[in-house]
Amino acid sequence: MTDRSEQHDEGGYYFVDDTSENVADPSTEAASAEPEPPAAEPERSFRRTTPAQLKSIRPERPKGYWGLVSGTGLYVVASAGSAAYLPVGVRLTGHAVFWLALGAALLATVHRERTHGWEPGPRWPWAAALVCGTLAVEVLVAAVSPLWIIIGSAVVLSVVVLILLMLG
Repeated sequence: MTDRSEQHDEGGYYFVDDTSENVADPSTEAASAEPEPPAAEPERSFRRTTPAQLKSIRPERPKGYWGLVSGTGLYVVASAGSAAYLPVGVRLTGHAVFWLALGAALLATVHRERTHGWEPGPRWPWAAALVCGTLAVEVLVAAVSPLWIIIGSAVVLSVVVLILLMLG
């Protein structure tokens, strides 16, 4: 038989010690008036070492940078598509808000890494999103009409939605 002091904290099962736990107290047997229903008792019964409610499930690190890429793409489309209708000061304020949002998301990611004990992930995608997102807006505004940016983004979004629907 396995001693409870040797059990792991991560859970599992152990054999029930029939000699120590099945010794009934006569006063408790008299107090229960209902007979217990017959159950198919296995040859040896098992019990969990840790109740399921007490086991913590360790969160996994998210795979990839889908949130960063999609957020940057949305910012580029929204900012470049509305550039002709807004003054330059509003567009510069939009860049500053985008930079602050990326900084806050990076700080949240670093905090989650430290909280859950994950290995630190690469930091270059954050800087690349910051620089490429800002440059993409300005290059698109200088090179293409905002109407074509809106039409192109609608076409690209339709293709992405179609591919995601096909993948299930």
